Amino acid sequence: MLSALIQLASKMASIYDKKESTKYRDEILDAWEEIQNEEQKKIPDDGRIAFLRLRIMRICQIVHKYPIE
Repeated sequence: MLSALIQLASKMASIYDKKESTKYRDEILDAWEEIQNEEQKKIPDDGRIAFLRLRIMRICQIVHKYPIE
């Protein structure tokens, strides 16, 4: 479910603003990659995973807050 949200947010970010799209898309993808790496560890840091998920959600809110006109 989170991966689908990330894909949607990436697409929205790229449509949102061409200048900021790379920034938002890169942030989302970096956070997603870090979550995957953290989950593969023998003892994952649940606090770090929660922080990264929250970061992705905040980016989604930013993108959603400014609709395309």
